[in-house]
Formats: sequence, C-alpha cells, structure tokens
Amino acid sequence: MSQINIFIEEKGKYLRLRWKYQGTRFSLSDGFTNNSRGRKRAEATATQIENDILAKNFDKSLERYRIKKPKANASLDHKLTTIYTLWTAYLREHKKTIKASTYHKQFKPIDNYLTTFKSLKIEDSDRLTRAINRDKSPDMSRRILTRLSAAFKWGVSMGLCDENPFDGVATAIKVNRKRRGKKGVDPFTVDERNRITRYFYAEKPDYAPFVEFLFLTGCRPSEAIALEWDNVFAHCIVFDQVAVQGVPGESIQEGTKTEPMRRFPVNEQLKELLLWVESKDLDPTGLVFKSPEGKLLSLSNFTRRHWKKALEDLGIKHRKLYQTRHSFITLCLDKGIDAKDVAKWVGNSPEMIYRHYAGRNPNLDVPEL
Repeated sequence: MSQINIFIEEKGKYLRLRWKYQGTRFSLSDGFTNNSRGRKRAEATATQIENDILAKNFDKSLERYRIKKPKANASLDHKLTTIYTLWTAYLREHKKTIKASTYHKQFKPIDNYLTTFKSLKIEDSDRLTRAINRDKSPDMSRRILTRLSAAFKWGVSMGLCDENPFDGVATAIKVNRKRRGKKGVDPFTVDERNRITRYFYAEKPDYAPFVEFLFLTGCRPSEAIALEWDNVFAHCIVFDQVAVQGVPGESIQEGTKTEPMRRFPVNEQLKELLLWVESKDLDPTGLVFKSPEGKLLSLSNFTRRHWKKALEDLGIKHRKLYQTRHSFITLCLDKGIDAKDVAKWVGNSPEMIYRHYAGRNPNLDVPEL
C-alpha cells in the first residue's frame, strides 16, 4: 500500500495542506493560523484526510474537512442586512480583545458617526462612502473606511454577509502623510523647555516634577501618570502600564502603547529629580506623580487648566503636552545619539525616528539635557 504524504506549508500568517492522490494535486486552506494552535488543527485535519484515503472514503470536494460555520438564524439574518448592525456585531466580538484606550479613541468616534446611518442597507454602501468623504477629512475618511472593511471581512468569514463592499475603498483616498507628520512634530527649544520648567516650579509646584520628568525622559504622558515607585530603580525606570482616560475618568492599564514594557536608563539629572520627589512623598510605594489631592493625575484636567495657561503666560506658542516627547527625541539626536537607541528609550520604532527626525551616533549614554 502506497504511503500518503500530506505536507503542511507556511503561507504568511496561515498554513496550507498540500498532497497528491490518484494523480491529482490537492490543497486545503481553512484558516489554519501559523501558530501552535493552528498547526495542531492542521495536523489533525491531515490525519483525518490520510485515514479517509486509506479507508477509500476520501471526499474529493474537501467539504468534509472544512470547519462548518454556524448559520445565522432568521432574526440575526434580518439584523445583518444593514451596515450598522454588522458593524455593531463586529464591535461586540472585538471589543474584548482591544484596549479600552484604543476603543474610546479609535472605535467609539466611528461608532458615534455611524449611528446616523442605522437604517442604511448593505447594498447602499456607496451612499455611506460618499457621506464619509463629504463629512470627514481624507485622513479620517480613510481610517473609517479601513475599519469598515475589516468589519465586513470578518462578517464574510462568519457567514454574516456575502461580500465586503468596502474592500479597497480606503486605499483610493490620497493622504499627504509627509505633510501631516511634519505638522505633528513641533518640539520646544532648550530655552522654552527651561522657561516652562521654571514657571511650574514657581507658579504650580505640585505639577513641576511631572513636567520636568516628561522633558527628561520623552515618555508618553500616560506612562508618567501611571508610573509607580515599585518601577523606579537606581539605574533604570520600568514603564509597563499607562493611565487611560476612558469614560468616565482615568484608570490604569497594563502595557504601553507599543510593547508590554520597556526600560529607561536613569542618568544623574533624572536621578536628582526622582530623589527630590521621593523625599517629598508620604507614600513611596504608590504613584510617583499625583494630583494635589493625592489621587491619579487627570491628564485632561492638567492640560486644560495648567499646561495651556503656562504657555499663554510665558508667551510661548501653544503646543500639546505630547511635544515634550518630541522635544526629548530631538535634543537626544542633536547630542549625537543614534536614532535606534533613542527609539529603544522612548518605545518607538527606529524607522519612525528616522522618518521624522535625524542623527546618528554610537554613544549609548543618556545625555545631560
């Protein structure tokens, strides 16, 4: 009896079964993800096919070896005739796998906009596309249509709709990303940074260490707000959580925007600041930076009531608090630090640093800024 060889080959993020039987080549792709779980399912399917061939019970249509997708009942079928019902089904399924901050910043605004089109049928998707392009900027239109395409791709895979009417629509929208990137990076000069820091120590001392820390580390404001003393060491700081401004209020969430955690080296300048803050803290086991009431610092409240006023009083052009991050990156590059090392410190990709900034140097020490 001839031996049946079924090969499992990698195709990007997925696996595919491939074999030859009675002179005919067969292949099967059934959503086998390229990970341990997907490989186990692919191996189990390959074993089933081998056994059927040996038992002369092989299904040449391959339908027997595919996962049977549950059919939607009549009521569900009726709900998914509109764009919004499929979108909400997609949200319910994916909300549990995305961060709260991501949901509120990226998905919730889209959901709020789409409620205007609750009764719009899937076959009228062109009307929605035209409305989005009319109401939103090119960049936002592209974001919304990309999310809708992802939702309908999921819907097709679940058997909830027959096609993806938004497939490829977003890519047709031209966005001047280079211009937008330049607009986004507008760092403070050294003189402006020093004036801002002195202002806070003189006028708003409760927030001064927080502001200085942002300038000295280039961390995201949400990372500084969530920083606890347990993650502050003699030679490094560990960023492994962020403050999320959700609905309502602020909360702590594990991980950073781009990675589970990262280490930032402590130089003498930063060490001096942290020792001073620790000497004033009555609870050196909790948050490093707190509100005057000793609670989690509210980023929106600080920005609105204190940061904006400080720049106005100083006569400095208004920029978002996030520009403290860009300022740190720019100053490091001006000092000759290699972009890949700066990227590691701030939790970004070297490609992003090279794209928006410049500078190279093998020096690995955080400079005195």
